[in-house]
Amino acid sequence: MTQNAKRKLTLVGCALVLCLPMLLATSPAVAFSDADLAKLKSGHACAKCNLEKANLTGVDLSGVDLTRANLIEAALDRANLSKADLSGAFLRSANVTGATLINANLTRANLTGADLRKANLEKANLDDADLTGANLD
Repeated sequence: MTQNAKRKLTLVGCALVLCLPMLLATSPAVAFSDADLAKLKSGHACAKCNLEKANLTGVDLSGVDLTRANLIEAALDRANLSKADLSGAFLRSANVTGATLINANLTRANLTGADLRKANLEKANLDDADLTGANLD
């Protein structure tokens, strides 16, 4: 191998070492538990489940126990969460646009930065819920 080829190879190696951490940091991370997602989709209670970043768009979750569940950045747009127990759940930055939350229990839920546009919150219990920065328009 020529000296010039060795230099190019060294430069490429250095570039990879420097850039790889940045590439890994920006790649999308799937945070939810496959087992918890399967449990939820089979209709079982899912208290304390890890559903972070899960796609639950349009899913019928009416009456499901999601107490203290991790739903951070989850896609819950157009989901049916009527009578669901979301007390103490973490819904930070979740997309809940157009979801139905009639009679849902959101006591002490963390909804900071959540998108709740066009969500139906009729008779939902929001006692002590954190709605800081939530979009309710």
